[in-house]
Amino acid sequence: MDMVLRTGLVKWFVLLNGMLLSSAAMALAPPTNLCVERNGQIICESGGTALTKWHPGHYAMAWPGEFNKEYLDKVAREKHITGIRGQLFWREIEPTKGRYDFSVIEKNLRMAQARGKRLIMMIGYKAWNKNAKAMLCAPKDLVDSGGVRQVVKGSNKRVCVARIWRDDVKNRLISLIRAMGARFDKEPYFEGIVLTETANNGGREDVLAPTKGNNAKYLSGYSDKKYFDSIVEIAAEARKAFPHTNVFQMANYIASPVSGESSRQAMAKLFKALYDSGLGVGDPDLICCTKSPNPTRAQRKSYAGRMPLLVENQNISKRWTKYKQTPAMAFYSAIDDPEGFHANYVVWFLQGSKVSELDYGSVMGVINSEGGRINSECPANIRCNR
Repeated sequence: MDMVLRTGLVKWFVLLNGMLLSSAAMALAPPTNLCVERNGQIICESGGTALTKWHPGHYAMAWPGEFNKEYLDKVAREKHITGIRGQLFWREIEPTKGRYDFSVIEKNLRMAQARGKRLIMMIGYKAWNKNAKAMLCAPKDLVDSGGVRQVVKGSNKRVCVARIWRDDVKNRLISLIRAMGARFDKEPYFEGIVLTETANNGGREDVLAPTKGNNAKYLSGYSDKKYFDSIVEIAAEARKAFPHTNVFQMANYIASPVSGESSRQAMAKLFKALYDSGLGVGDPDLICCTKSPNPTRAQRKSYAGRMPLLVENQNISKRWTKYKQTPAMAFYSAIDDPEGFHANYVVWFLQGSKVSELDYGSVMGVINSEGGRINSECPANIRCNR
């Protein structure tokens, strides 16, 4: 195929914004590599053949479990809220071995879709809050067999982290994700799935510091390489299970699989592996105006426009106070800051906060004043179905 015809086909392909090509166009055999237009230039990179749902925007965070109807109705009235980010813990979806309960996800999806909003679901296999008391991070049989790390903190608080580097734990989680993909991947309003953050509480309580709570059993069989490889494998399998749905791996810290490398080098390897598998990356902490120790920030700049990027404004009241952050600052950092998050999806905590700047009206006021702007360019490692 000569260059003129190829270039013309590529530009025509880009203008379709990810929509399905007609049979006549398919007969013309456009380039096999995925091509996007960036700054007036056509850039082709490797990409899969499946069309991925692509509705970037601002999403409202919901408490774990079934959606609160009053809250859902409130955010559904907002023109510039594209959807809801819900959450369930592993045991809530797989209460007993091999028995999956998708009823809450199905109900949340119906409720969101009926209001014209899309659903992103986080699957939690780690917990450091009250949800850890019931050991919801894994099914009971895995808890009983030592498949999770439990840490008593004070009189009534616990840590629950699934030991995903163990084959039995990892394979069970992958089986759950495959079952979810079979059920929800082709649902048009099921926009994305989010996998728990990479940090093991900084590695301090959960993997290291064996003097805290006698965690020798937890350390048995653990290595930084096994943990790193498991994160990559689970994420890649999730992408295979959800070929038409965005899959985001939350990333904030991970130790290098190679001895002597820094966390920044480890994060660069993680981003590359996720990019190659057609995945996106999320960040749980939307914090602006600081030189964050989070090693993902530098990588986000390199991968902006190349892979789906998500950031969450979780209920981090103390951090907002520390950095004197405002919603306007957070919006700039999430969307516009060259050193920021370059986000396609921003998840906002809109359910009340001890910090006045985080109240519903202040956050929505900024989003509305900006017309709900978002980085909407289709990333190079997926094909977008708008």
